[in-house]
Amino acid sequence: MHIVDLIKNSIKEEARYKANFLGGILALLTLYSLQFVFFDVINSLVITDKQDANWLMIFFMTYAVGGLLVNFLSSAISGFFRQLTQGRVDALLVRPINLLVLILFRWCQVYYLVVAALLIIICIFSGKIEFSPFFVSIHNTALYLLALLTGVVASITFILALSSFSFITQRDLPVDYIHSSIFTFALLPANFYSKVLLYVLAVTLPMVVFASVALDALYNGATFFVLTFISGVNLAFYGVVLIVYRFFNRFDSIGG
Repeated sequence: MHIVDLIKNSIKEEARYKANFLGGILALLTLYSLQFVFFDVINSLVITDKQDANWLMIFFMTYAVGGLLVNFLSSAISGFFRQLTQGRVDALLVRPINLLVLILFRWCQVYYLVVAALLIIICIFSGKIEFSPFFVSIHNTALYLLALLTGVVASITFILALSSFSFITQRDLPVDYIHSSIFTFALLPANFYSKVLLYVLAVTLPMVVFASVALDALYNGATFFVLTFISGVNLAFYGVVLIVYRFFNRFDSIGG
């Protein structure tokens, strides 16, 4: 219930500035629509079989939706740690809300979810993507969704890990910029990397290859690559959350 209430509060806050809310949706939708057209053009220029071409378009959709979900949560993380470095988070910590829920949803920006939903609708009705692979195997489709969500968790883990340095530096760090710079490489399909490098990235920077992992799960099921990715991200997330909680156990206010 706390998550729903926090999201409702975020919607109310964003609705107060309708021009910013609608402008943000329009700007993001324009950006991803142009990228969609770009991938479609690349698709038409590459001589390949039908399945591979469809794979590229589903890859883009996965990347875009995953990125929007990450932005939805990362905006909340940035907002929370900004409050922390300004000495304004003390009053929030005494509320009967789970700390992780507070970090992930108190300052979330819902218009990212709106754009994600609109983008999926555009992909469905554009006729440029063949969705038949999603109906071949329920098991593979479920794994695809799990890998996609795990990719979101991978980015959140990275952002949380970097943001936790605010406890040491007592400064608002440019975590969003660092993450967005690295996340740009997620636009590259797995074919751009060697097999060894692909596994290295899956362990060290999993958000870079999350879309490729999701597509591997969709077409090939529970491969070793998919299982390595999911297991590694979950372990890393658990470790980072433990570190954040330990920092908060020693927390004695910052800034002010």
